[in-house]
Amino acid sequence: MHSKDYYKILELEIGAGEQDIKKAYRHMAMKFHPDKNEGDRFAESRFKEVAEAYEVLSDPRRRTTYNQQRWYGKSIRQTTDFSPVTSHTILEKCRALNKYMDTLEAFHINQQALNRYLVHLLSATTLKILLTENNIRNNRQIVKELLQAASPLPYRSMENIMRLLRKIAGNNGQVTAELDKYLQEKKLSYNLQRYTPALALLIAIILCLFIYLVSNTSS
Repeated sequence: MHSKDYYKILELEIGAGEQDIKKAYRHMAMKFHPDKNEGDRFAESRFKEVAEAYEVLSDPRRRTTYNQQRWYGKSIRQTTDFSPVTSHTILEKCRALNKYMDTLEAFHINQQALNRYLVHLLSATTLKILLTENNIRNNRQIVKELLQAASPLPYRSMENIMRLLRKIAGNNGQVTAELDKYLQEKKLSYNLQRYTPALALLIAIILCLFIYLVSNTSS
């Protein structure tokens, strides 16, 4: 995940528009341009950061990806501020993730960053807290929230996450059944996506062969 805050580098708010980004870049680039700061290594470094920030924020697709990584990164750092950490605070974190996911378009979601964030949420410390507290209601809701958050991930990326969720479910047969059902549906969707092109090609070949045979019979 990115450690640099490109919005701070360009002195912008996260909701800044395209023109605001261009204006901020021109201002900062002129301020730290090497021609105006000869021999100043700090200015040279800042000029490179400004150019890097503009390159990312001026590209809508890259900006969307960066915004997600920035949010995940900030959220991960905030987990160390919880005092005390309980099943309730963990549940609130999961709800915050889903609320954020609702603001994103499915095809712009950074699956790799999301996967890393989910694994972070399901750390050994988190699992220990949830299993020790054993709040069945909260644990079930946490599993539900995280399954919803993980929905954009492909089937092959779910193995590790499902293993961790099963630990939270423990001996709760109802939650385990929900996990099994979710995984089966995910696998079915994966297989459909995997084999649909081949099936469509096979049908096309059969149709072409049928038309060929019919045309030869008619002649």
